[in-house]
Amino acid sequence: MRIPDLDWLVEDWSSLDVPVGWEAIAELCRRVGRRSDQVVHAIVTRIREELPEYRSEVPVSTADLRMSVRSNVVMMLRGTAERRGPTAAELEIRRELGVRRADQGLAVNMLLQAFVVGYRELWNNLLRESRSDAPEVRDLLLSAAATIWEWVHEVTNAVGTAYHERIRQSAVQTSARRERLFDCLLGGGHDEDEVRAIAHSLGFHAQRRFRALAASVEAGDSALVANVNTRLCAISSQQHAVRRGDALLVLAQDSGLERLLRMLKDVLGEVAIGVGATRQGLHGAALSLGDAERALAVARRSNRVADFERDWQSAMVVASEHRLTDLLTPGITQARQHPELARTVRAFADSRFSMSETARQLHVHTNTVAYRLARWTELTSWDPRTYDGLLRSIAAFVLADGVSLD
Repeated sequence: MRIPDLDWLVEDWSSLDVPVGWEAIAELCRRVGRRSDQVVHAIVTRIREELPEYRSEVPVSTADLRMSVRSNVVMMLRGTAERRGPTAAELEIRRELGVRRADQGLAVNMLLQAFVVGYRELWNNLLRESRSDAPEVRDLLLSAAATIWEWVHEVTNAVGTAYHERIRQSAVQTSARRERLFDCLLGGGHDEDEVRAIAHSLGFHAQRRFRALAASVEAGDSALVANVNTRLCAISSQQHAVRRGDALLVLAQDSGLERLLRMLKDVLGEVAIGVGATRQGLHGAALSLGDAERALAVARRSNRVADFERDWQSAMVVASEHRLTDLLTPGITQARQHPELARTVRAFADSRFSMSETARQLHVHTNTVAYRLARWTELTSWDPRTYDGLLRSIAAFVLADGVSLD
């Protein structure tokens, strides 16, 4: 956004509308204005010395800062010479600056402090310039302080208001882009160029690897998503969250999983969390979101963290629960009624079908293991020593809510 060139104001002092009795102050402002390059350089130097965020070329370049300070100095000198506050046009120029600084990512407190530094240094320049004037001129300059402070108040108010409005608009736009990206990835049938462009606008690299997470949340907290996104942004710009029903979905790049989990637990408490597999590109991002949702369904059964890469079998069983329940009813029922049988079958599989190793793990006699396996087969008609019998049994254990197999 361009700030108008105001150099002409320095030279064209003939157009000033100076109140009667204020001529000496107007002449003082003219003298300071004629060495505006020196004044601007001093103010820019002081701002960079006092305010950390202005010390490098990012986010505000030296040329940008110098242009802004120059326009402000010229407007202030002209306003003081005419003994008036800023005009609507002059405030609009400052509002444009507030928008630009918001887009550049400069903190608003740094922006407003820069104005304070600039006004302070300009006032000091006026005081020094007045040393060669008659005492009555210096006394008159003190009454100009009211004009100076009127400028400080109105300009900083205009800049701050424009800055915050831009931030609000940007937040709304970013939220809309997040929603659109997740809708496209979850819904399919999207334009790939559009998705790539949206992902890029959110800081993602379309060809890199993505990981998704899904956390269980309760309804009613309207500030939750904004809070989580603020915390995510503090970790990295390459991660965003949206809410879908009773789940909070997070899509991330280049972020450590443990750090993400800690942040979510810090904000949400000890809730169920599903972690998707790390996958390549935007197509992989869509798959990872699906992974995370499926893993969350598993996590909700025990209020824990379920990782699709580790728990994919359970996740796929739970995702197909409506299709499998009737087929697996014998095992589900018996696992709930006889959890010791279910634990034995599971330990038998984990022990590579070794009776003695199963007995050792469960701290029981080998004959007890043999009895329990036989009893499971009798009750379900599934022999865990066969592929089909074991597969059905393990799937049934997943759906037998509340049964601990540890």
